Amino acid sequence: MNKLNRELINKRCLEISDSVERLEKIKDSPKEEFLKNRDLQDIASYRLLVAIEAALNMCYHVSARKLKKAPDQYAECFGISG
Repeated sequence: MNKLNRELINKRCLEISDSVERLEKIKDSPKEEFLKNRDLQDIASYRLLVAIEAALNMCYHVSARKLKKAPDQYAECFGISG
């Protein structure tokens, strides 16, 4: 039962990709406009959270399935090894 859930991984990759695309559009906004526009800041924050959560979700999934352990803290997620 060590098999990776490819559907879950694909879904998380799409979430990251979509978030990066949205952030790229925001990046093109002038700095002053971004700093004055709370809605734009909220969208950027949300998209960063979505991307981070998707990456962490994949990390925990792969760690649990392949390494039979999960990191204790988020910061350890990408440094864990078998």
